Amino acid sequence: MTDTEFQRNATVVLFDGPCTLCNKSVDWIHSRDFYDTFTFASLTSEWAKAHLPEHLKHEDSVVLYVNGQFYIRSKAALLILERLPGYRWTRIFNLVPTFLRDFIYRIWGIKENKYVMTASLYEDAEFMPLNEYFKRENYIIQEYTGLKDINLNRIFEGDILDFTARYKQTGPVEVIYYGASFGCVVTDDGGLKEFWNLSHIVQQYYPEIIGNIFENPELLK
Repeated sequence: MTDTEFQRNATVVLFDGPCTLCNKSVDWIHSRDFYDTFTFASLTSEWAKAHLPEHLKHEDSVVLYVNGQFYIRSKAALLILERLPGYRWTRIFNLVPTFLRDFIYRIWGIKENKYVMTASLYEDAEFMPLNEYFKRENYIIQEYTGLKDINLNRIFEGDILDFTARYKQTGPVEVIYYGASFGCVVTDDGGLKEFWNLSHIVQQYYPEIIGNIFENPELLK
């Protein structure tokens, strides 16, 4: 897609070509785009490489370009739906606080051996029928905890945290969901293991994400 074409088609959906779920989203949009509102391009296309902001070049979700602006996650979903026949009513969701729209999760593809999607629950309510993936053995869904590490990176279920600089009794720990809350199993001063709430860890020990259980399992050994 040339710059001239891009300027002429001001509403563009950029997606991760190898990502199965991204392609499913694009298929869903395309099948309902009766007036050819959208132009579609890969996030790895030459245009994307030249024009995407640096912080979006490794985005693993659908990115929307509209009139010179880039949007991701729930905002992109809302803007896409507003432009599809029969879905303009969804603009009322702009009244919903972002933290509710951005109920975020990520999906690990066992066959792909990588995270194939990070997106919001709102997006998938329309774009990707999550129930299909809950039923499949080839995908593992992990939820965003709502908290961030010392580098302001989102902490997800399955991430591996390190806070040994402030609490030397324990090594790297996995984020798990247990007893209706997120947390980690930590070795205490007496050498015993106990579950610590993630909010407590973030507020008191400023953890850093150093990996996750799928890509870096050796960190827990």
